[in-house]
Amino acid sequence: MSDFIGYTKRPEPKWPYFILYGAVIVILFFAFSMVPTEKEKPKQEIKETKIENSSQVISQKIKEEKKPNTETNNSPIKIEEIIFTNKLSDSHLPTDNLSSISKSEGRMVYCYTKSDSPSVPITIRHVWIAPNGEVHADIKLLLLKQPGNIWSYVGIGEKQAGTWKVQVKTTDGNILAQKGLLIKD
Repeated sequence: MSDFIGYTKRPEPKWPYFILYGAVIVILFFAFSMVPTEKEKPKQEIKETKIENSSQVISQKIKEEKKPNTETNNSPIKIEEIIFTNKLSDSHLPTDNLSSISKSEGRMVYCYTKSDSPSVPITIRHVWIAPNGEVHADIKLLLLKQPGNIWSYVGIGEKQAGTWKVQVKTTDGNILAQKGLLIKD
């Protein structure tokens, strides 16, 4: 007769499960480390830009400008500098400081504003005023970080010659600062 020793099933190796488990952990680690946090998110200086230039809005803005501003500027927002330039660098800083510009020199004029505010986000406005006193553009800019470096621009192709003015205002109309730029023919 023959002896049967018995048949045993060979156990499956456990190492593939450990490798698979480790790979999943590594993939999840890299997936969650790639998501930028609030501090690492790309910082955008301008979130909302709105140009109001319909005839009704312009006439309303003119009426608002003619009202005497009896409020004092007690806003915590401080404007450190206003610079006019015809070009911004790759880091969104002005390349030059203009006091006047000819219509033939460039197509765009930028108004760069450096501000300081105790709290962010906050909205300020650039109000571009033509030499005849009409409001050309009222641009709302959202300040997202400190110090705040924001800018707006207008095309100067067919603009009136004369001294254009940009007023930096709060959303409730308080003038924080203003500066003029001479546009020559």
